[in-house]
Amino acid sequence: MKGSMKNRAGTAIASLAALALSQPCSGQTTAAVACGSPVDLVLSDGSVYGADQIYTGNNGYGAIGGFTGEGLFDVLEDGRPQDELALYQEQRAGASGYVLEVPNGVYELTIHIATYLRDGIGIAPLSLVAESDTVVAAYDYIAESSKGRPVDIRALVTVGDGACDIDLASQGGDHDIAAIGLRPADLFDSSAPAAPDSVVALDTYGGVLLRWTRAGETDLVGYRVLQRVAGGWRTIHDTRRIATCVVPTDTTTHYAIVAFDLYGNESDTTFSLPAGPRDRFDSLLPRYEIFLDPLDLTLLDEDPTADVDVPGLLVADGILIDPVTLSYRGKSSRWYPKKSWSIDLDGFILHGSDDLIIRSNWDDPTIQRELLSVDLMERTDLAHTRAFPIRLEHNGEYRGVHIEMERVDEAFVARQGWSPAGRLYRVDASLERLDGIEEYRALYSPKLADDWDRADILELVEGLERIPDADILPWLEERVDMEQFLGVVCHQIVSANRDWASDDYYLYREGPSSPWKWVAWDVGESWSAMSLSLPIVFGTEAYPEWDGEWNRLWNRVVGIPPLMRRYTETLRSYLNQHLAADTIAAVLDARVAEMRADALRDVHKRGLEFVGPYEAELANIETFIDGRRTEIDLQLPLVEPPEHVLIQISELIPGAQDTVVALEVRNLASRPFAFVDFAISDDPGDPLRWSLPADTILAHGLAYFTLPSPIAAGSWVGLGRDVGAPQGTIVDSVTLPAQLSGIRSYGRYPDNSLRWRQLDGRTPGTTNQWTQPIQLELELSDQVVAEGDPIEVTIELTNAGPDLVRGDVVLELRTWDGIHHLDSALYARQLVLPPGRIISRALNTFVPSGLGDPYGYRLDLRFLVNGDDEWASISREVFLEGPPVGFPVINELVAINDTTLADEAGEYDDWVEILNPTSQQMVLDGLYLTDDFSGAPQRWAIPTTTLAPGATLIIWCDNDLAQGTYHASFKLGGGGEEVALVFGASYLIDRWVFGPQTADISIGRYPDGQATWVTLDAPSPGAPNVYSPR
Repeated sequence: MKGSMKNRAGTAIASLAALALSQPCSGQTTAAVACGSPVDLVLSDGSVYGADQIYTGNNGYGAIGGFTGEGLFDVLEDGRPQDELALYQEQRAGASGYVLEVPNGVYELTIHIATYLRDGIGIAPLSLVAESDTVVAAYDYIAESSKGRPVDIRALVTVGDGACDIDLASQGGDHDIAAIGLRPADLFDSSAPAAPDSVVALDTYGGVLLRWTRAGETDLVGYRVLQRVAGGWRTIHDTRRIATCVVPTDTTTHYAIVAFDLYGNESDTTFSLPAGPRDRFDSLLPRYEIFLDPLDLTLLDEDPTADVDVPGLLVADGILIDPVTLSYRGKSSRWYPKKSWSIDLDGFILHGSDDLIIRSNWDDPTIQRELLSVDLMERTDLAHTRAFPIRLEHNGEYRGVHIEMERVDEAFVARQGWSPAGRLYRVDASLERLDGIEEYRALYSPKLADDWDRADILELVEGLERIPDADILPWLEERVDMEQFLGVVCHQIVSANRDWASDDYYLYREGPSSPWKWVAWDVGESWSAMSLSLPIVFGTEAYPEWDGEWNRLWNRVVGIPPLMRRYTETLRSYLNQHLAADTIAAVLDARVAEMRADALRDVHKRGLEFVGPYEAELANIETFIDGRRTEIDLQLPLVEPPEHVLIQISELIPGAQDTVVALEVRNLASRPFAFVDFAISDDPGDPLRWSLPADTILAHGLAYFTLPSPIAAGSWVGLGRDVGAPQGTIVDSVTLPAQLSGIRSYGRYPDNSLRWRQLDGRTPGTTNQWTQPIQLELELSDQVVAEGDPIEVTIELTNAGPDLVRGDVVLELRTWDGIHHLDSALYARQLVLPPGRIISRALNTFVPSGLGDPYGYRLDLRFLVNGDDEWASISREVFLEGPPVGFPVINELVAINDTTLADEAGEYDDWVEILNPTSQQMVLDGLYLTDDFSGAPQRWAIPTTTLAPGATLIIWCDNDLAQGTYHASFKLGGGGEEVALVFGASYLIDRWVFGPQTADISIGRYPDGQATWVTLDAPSPGAPNVYSPR
């Protein structure tokens, strides 16, 4: 860099004005740059670090190449001034050097580094040359300090041409520089630095942990670590730049520390301290040992975000498991200095699973928060993953306390007593509507049987968006295990988890008629003082997560007063029963006693080797719990509906003379309700007109009362309660029809909804019944079309009831499984249907182009009353033309064959039908059939076969090659899996993923060779597929 870019003394004075203080005081920098920062940074000593820029030759200072970016997401404090840590928030990576124009002279050069990009020992050692003198050569920052800790490299440099040239290089190509500072050297400095203070020598696994207080001298180079040997002392580290050191040893001896500066001055030697290695079995935690090739560890560290698997072995608390497959896991946590692991045990079962999750929980200095959350879920009987702390070693090196987490998988489902035939999804979404089926497949990952079309998830998501408020309560009660969900929310709110609503959770249900259960996951971001005032409705649209995301299910719940009351009652119970200070303290104390010794020796945790942060964060958790209780108590009255929202008028029974004479009320709570101080009235100004007898209504139960006085048709009917106010309060109300003659009963339908209807009959003590009168028919001129083609639709509506009906008929287009693609309907009209009336319409419409769904669409005809009250609906499928051109396709399969077709041995094995959908003869050559495309694309080679146009080939999936030419080397899984057709090594021709199958029921393309898969009317091997469209 001594070339033409550098403008010498002509710009030196100008550069100083832009870069630093014109008359530096003692301790201040003369010239400095905050690498990567867009603004100047001023430290408490008055030093100015200029905003970063590219050096042009006439702008005074700057970088040669590289790029700027975020620095450390969380700088690891090591005793330096707090404002100095700001230097590490931005960094420049990959620069080949820096130029700082300064007057000629001798300077103290300080390079501040702390990597965010680099991982792993030996990956990117740094070489640094200043004014042609080597400062460090192949310095491995990670080996000395670990990722994330600030390190200062200092040297004396002599500037003779008006600028200081700094050349940077690293083996890996990238290196991160946080700041560079120059200050005038004091060549007559003979003052020795202070001796390191607060030296601790602690036994640890495999060696001795030394730590001391970081010295504050600005000219300090580092420390020498001395070890007593026979005949004196030997230096085991001659330039230690950080105030800690782990010395591998198997003997007990004495240690001492010496500090030294740029001018060769040395401090006094500290008092020597004896220490030796800790017995590897001296721990209350299980010991897990990972062994892998160091080259494989480097492979993992080169890009922690890549999904790389490497071989190894595991010793889990004395149990040898060999081989295993190791990989890093997590999302943002992969950037942490302390990694989390996923370990495939290759079929070995440990703690009920053959796949381990080892979490580092690096961002929690106490390593307690996730365990505390799991303990709370266990005490409240919520479905939760098991978790326990372990002591982890890599290739014999102690890597700190980790947490073994149970996976949410088949074993977890079995432990809960749930059906293994159910649906379980890992969810990375907030239940918002997505644009296409591929997004649903990506964000709702199946862990049991796979519904490839995500129809069950789509029904939940679309309903949360479209179901009107009047119907949402009964709809939710039917589809969501509400008590379980409210318990999960209470747990997240009590622990102030800021990351629960929009990803990292599981949804499970046993079958189509079963409600969804919510399983919490990744609950480590809890119990933090920064979240003390977290709103108790956090995760809703009004109070979203940090990235603006909010959960659609939770958002609907908070808008429903009865559910909101049930939530606040559950939350109060949590406070009183499970968040009592002595209860939490006892749990925390027990965990700390188990983990403290190993945690204090964990130099890889966020608090590093320092005792202070660990103890302070433990105290913060207890302080947080007390403060959180107070905060929730303050918030509850602001959002809690009154208790009486749990009581609802369910049915009114007509009597003689156009009146109602009896009343049924429903308890919406999941607990008994003391029905006391209630009254019925026909006057809104006097809701306590006629008292009702006291009663106890069972959870979700009903109570029936004869009215003290009949109430006339057309009247307002109100349920009131005496709450101490002069007029009482109105709990629920409805206005009766103008005439009651001919009406057998008047009530809500569905139960719990806001819809009042003329019921089919009186149902005291049971579910209300209503038969809607509208019948719909929907016919299509052609069900197999191309996008953009016209299509004729015939709709027919019949009013089969005794009353005139007014409403809207709406025709909508959805994808195969219900994703709305158009904001407006294809057709919408208001209609009036007298009793017995039939209305028929023929419509000309088309399937829009460019919607991007390869599987077809669905036309929905709906009849709505009062704008959003859906009385009737009917759907018809639209199949898309277009088989894969020039390739065979998988056309039909039976995964459980009991009676449909026998092979040449008379056995009923699973089978797959391959079809030539083209008009040309086709030779099957170089093709493979597999049930594991990603893992074994060439599972079974299809014998060379010639297929005439439209011809088919039956392949038996029985894993019995000896039975014949067309017997594959695998079986189909009746519980659901995939089947794929592959050309060559891995070229995918066709693939279908299916869910749980029924014996002797086939699934296939309809029409043959087309895009859409359906459940066929009957198996049809070798013949056209048959399907009766709905």
